[in-house]
Amino acid sequence: MGGGFDFQGRGFSDFGDFGDIFDSFFGTRTRGSQGRVRPQRGVNLRYNLEISFEDAAFGRETKIEVPSWETCTACKGSGAKPGTSPQTCPDCHGTGEIKSTQSTMFGQFVNVKTCPQCAG
Repeated sequence: MGGGFDFQGRGFSDFGDFGDIFDSFFGTRTRGSQGRVRPQRGVNLRYNLEISFEDAAFGRETKIEVPSWETCTACKGSGAKPGTSPQTCPDCHGTGEIKSTQSTMFGQFVNVKTCPQCAG
């Protein structure tokens, strides 16, 4: 028997890094000002593909076509209603993020979260 622990299936598999742990507890990402907070993760795609046992065992590289969404013809992907133009969010000014800085005796902490007004 080997030592160690396998945390898969025990509620810990969703944590990719420490930032994910903060996201899970606080719903935000706490870090410095470098880079953007990554976009919110969308739903997983599922694609059923039948392969032979040999391909599964030895591997095979092949190209597949995965259906994708098409750009809306009415708004051209902007989300604006027909006859109007896209507006810049007044809360985040188009960045998709709201930042708040807090000074402590340990230094400054920048809390970055997705803008609640425009959802990023």
